[in-house]
Amino acid sequence: MNTQRKMSGVSLAGLVLLILGTLFLLDNLNLIYFDPGDFLHHWWPAILILGGLNELLRTNRSGGWFLIGLGVILLLKINHVIDGHLLFALILILIGIGMLIRPRHCWWGASPTVSQSGANNIKLQAIFAGSHENVTSQKFSGGDIEVVFGKMTVDFRNIKMPPGRCRLNVETIFGHTTLLVPPEIRIETVGSPVFGQIDNQAKDVPKDENTAVIEIQTEVIFGNLEIHN
Repeated sequence: MNTQRKMSGVSLAGLVLLILGTLFLLDNLNLIYFDPGDFLHHWWPAILILGGLNELLRTNRSGGWFLIGLGVILLLKINHVIDGHLLFALILILIGIGMLIRPRHCWWGASPTVSQSGANNIKLQAIFAGSHENVTSQKFSGGDIEVVFGKMTVDFRNIKMPPGRCRLNVETIFGHTTLLVPPEIRIETVGSPVFGQIDNQAKDVPKDENTAVIEIQTEVIFGNLEIHN
């Protein structure tokens, strides 16, 4: 796990403890009445809102706003402001808005039909579809992968890249993304999943001035990202 993710988790946990400690203190001073059981039963989605604010501070805007919206909707449901039918409808609307406000090169199907196997900078999509891509660039410089309600496998094992660092942005929303990477290239992941999983099983390559590094900026919401050699 990288340092950024650790610090993010520690900061969020610290904020939660600070809020709970303040509520207990005010209760002991008889300034408010605080029942931990009642609070957790009625207000636990506030943790999602705090997590969303934390994601916004880390510039993960789509994941942050999704968590905030989900937390608000669940708060309304638990406190009987809306019923179950409205809950389902609002969650669908939340997902739809999140998809609409994001810039798209194309909406339906897999990645563009023009082959990008030899491209140095790739742009691949799988939206409501499945796709298997082989990338063979000999001067790989990064790119973007987007999977929404779909499944994609991208094979990078035949790429070459000079010493240095490049960035690969990988976004998986309600989908599954698998990356097959060369064993001689160092893989570093930045980001944390939101109701999802990031499984990095790539070989740990020592880092020096001759090391090629792919920094994978991840955004995983209700999905899975797997990285293998």
